[in-house]
Amino acid sequence: MNGLRCSLDPLRREVNVTALTDDKALMMISCEAGAYNTIDLAWIVSRKKPLASRPVRLRLPFNNGQETNELELMNATFDEKSRELVTLAKGAD
Repeated sequence: MNGLRCSLDPLRREVNVTALTDDKALMMISCEAGAYNTIDLAWIVSRKKPLASRPVRLRLPFNNGQETNELELMNATFDEKSRELVTLAKGAD
């Protein structure tokens, strides 16, 4: 994570860490912000030694006309009750 490339000022970044199991946690960092949306980056991180992390990559099962079928995490939250990762893009009406 030392090479983290985020356009958002480090003082404005939010870091959220949620325990998933005794051994793993979900860490999300807000990385870019616009008028309505914040783009987050996420990792699964170990909670015990040896410490390690791997990026969370969400891929759609289809290509919606974009160059990639990878989904950006926008306004991401983790619902601890349902154990679901939620992403929602907001737009102006």
